[in-house]
Amino acid sequence: MKEKAIYIVGAALVFITSLVCGGLMISTIPIVRFTIGLLFGAVMGIAVVGVQILSQSVLSKFIARPLRLSARKKVWLLTVPIVGCISWLVAGTYFGTNPKAQFKRLLITPIPQSVRSIERGGSFGVDGGFSVLRFNISQTDLEKLIADLQFLPEQDSRGPTYWKERLWNRAGVMFDLQEPYKSYILRRNRDERRVFYSTNTSVAYFVFCTYSSGA
Repeated sequence: MKEKAIYIVGAALVFITSLVCGGLMISTIPIVRFTIGLLFGAVMGIAVVGVQILSQSVLSKFIARPLRLSARKKVWLLTVPIVGCISWLVAGTYFGTNPKAQFKRLLITPIPQSVRSIERGGSFGVDGGFSVLRFNISQTDLEKLIADLQFLPEQDSRGPTYWKERLWNRAGVMFDLQEPYKSYILRRNRDERRVFYSTNTSVAYFVFCTYSSGA
């Protein structure tokens, strides 16, 4: 009976954690976040119950009997998959959604001293991923970053209206860059990176697009 209660409580905790963490990691758009969170939570909840059942079988046959573990200790051991799964989800969410961690992972580390007010947004789907960082940076640090990462100057033929719509729809980030602004691009295999920078306001946008093999 205690094992069954652990299964139910564990599945519920993992479902709730997965709903929140999965949604946060996949998208910053509310409806996408909720939908993906539900699906991810259901999958993870079922998976953790399967792991618990397997653990219960191994525990009973190879550990509990030889070591003569009490029922209470067996119950505590059954919580290990739950704690492990929740810890993994929380850690993954932190490193996947923290703006500074994203800046270091997608752009450069250490973060230049002049960088301030980092905001992030993005979403992931079957066609690939779309990540955006908005931040303030001095022109000197921006030029060094562009040179170090080997971005190339680009003439932005699409204009601010296109990017305003795309960033809002795919990442939930408002593109409010004042004209005139500079545009830079870097292409690698199936990903495309862009930097937009306004010298008037020192505001920069980093846009990172990845494309699936079938896209």
